[in-house]
Amino acid sequence: MSKKVLIAIIWIGCLYFLFTVSNTILADFSYARGINFGSISDLQTAVKMNPYEPAYLRNLGLGLSSLYKQETDSKLRETIKEQTVVTFQVAYNLNPQNLLTLKSMKLGLENLGEEKSAYEISLEMVRLSPTDPTLWYEKAKTERMLGLLEESKESYEKTLELRSDATAFPPP
Repeated sequence: MSKKVLIAIIWIGCLYFLFTVSNTILADFSYARGINFGSISDLQTAVKMNPYEPAYLRNLGLGLSSLYKQETDSKLRETIKEQTVVTFQVAYNLNPQNLLTLKSMKLGLENLGEEKSAYEISLEMVRLSPTDPTLWYEKAKTERMLGLLEESKESYEKTLELRSDATAFPPP
């Protein structure tokens, strides 16, 4: 391999690296603007620039679910709902054991009126981190929404039990 070809390959590699780094930084700027100013379009830009970042997707999903609650046009609401579900599903597929993603999904699904799906997510969260009292509390709230009052009472009791347990995570 000639010296010129090797130098060209190194330059191309450097340019690719710089492009990747600058793209990630720009995506982070868009994400931060979206979070700080509640801008769906900035969150969408961040996702387009870096579609493999679950944090971008989960926050876009939350933003869309809030937009869904405010929208009055039924056709537009249905489109927003579909986008929200797809966005959360992609975030989940990227990291199915990410509790922040699961918490966002649960809240977003509740915003969409999908309490049964939110309940399934709360079961998954408790399964992943059974000593976290905040997850039991979230489970209890969803059970109460569904009218599962006895289960909700048990989950609230588990929340209180874990809150007083010094070995539970997170500490009280």
